[in-house]
Amino acid sequence: MKIRSKIIECDVPLSNGRYYPHFVVNDALSKLQKIHQEHIYGRIKPQVEHADKPLDVKDISHEVRTLWWDGNVLWGEFDILPTPKGKILQEILEKTPSEDCIGLTSSGEVVYDNDNKVYVVKELDILAMDYFGPTKVKRKEK
Repeated sequence: MKIRSKIIECDVPLSNGRYYPHFVVNDALSKLQKIHQEHIYGRIKPQVEHADKPLDVKDISHEVRTLWWDGNVLWGEFDILPTPKGKILQEILEKTPSEDCIGLTSSGEVVYDNDNKVYVVKELDILAMDYFGPTKVKRKEK
């Protein structure tokens, strides 16, 4: 099964109180490509939700096929894998399809902006692109 998902919208405040500048996310993607040396597509093996432990093969649910920017929105296409967690994810997506269910698992440096009342992400390392479903961080409602 293949799915498409909006991964992150940049340059707008998000519901988690953070603001991710486009250039910061783009730089993080470049760093990730260098880590994987050839090409990131088909190499990142994400999970369902955040992982609190080292990656275990049985926890992998999907893999990145391709990524692209549409304005300030990073999109991706993913293959759902025939692993135990991949099968669970496929069942979920068949019942509740969504083009806004994959998000970034990342670490980085943030600085609080008093004027705009948001945490601006200054530096970012992308750890994975995990399935979050309805709990995914989205554009902050006004």
